[in-house]
Amino acid sequence: MPSVFAQWLRLQREARGLSMNALAQKAGIKSHVHISMLEAGKANPSRPMVRRLARALELNEIATGEGLVAAGFVPGDDSQPPSAIRYVTDPDALAIVEAYEGASPTNRQLLRSLADEIRRIEEDHSIGKRKNEDRPAAASE
Repeated sequence: MPSVFAQWLRLQREARGLSMNALAQKAGIKSHVHISMLEAGKANPSRPMVRRLARALELNEIATGEGLVAAGFVPGDDSQPPSAIRYVTDPDALAIVEAYEGASPTNRQLLRSLADEIRRIEEDHSIGKRKNEDRPAAASE
């Protein structure tokens, strides 16, 4: 299944009736192959790439923020920490991401998917830590 960002990008591109090639041209990307890889979830965008694509798609700040969150970044200016994973370790922050008021219903669902994925990763990490803590110490001779 494609990543949350991959789904978001495809949704935004198709909503504007753009081909991958047209989006690549508008974004100043040499080849539509990069767009294809992003939409397939085979490549991860950098924060500047998300912003470049958002400008090419003529998105407002709210929709751009959705794209940043979908790609794993904190919405806002580029001086923010590079990963939303750091941001959402606080349960209150995760609730904010899920309830992002400016999101359209479709993008709100994508944000919920991202929040669920982050919870799963954190739970897996937490379970792994507990397993290591529960292991008996190796007996020394």
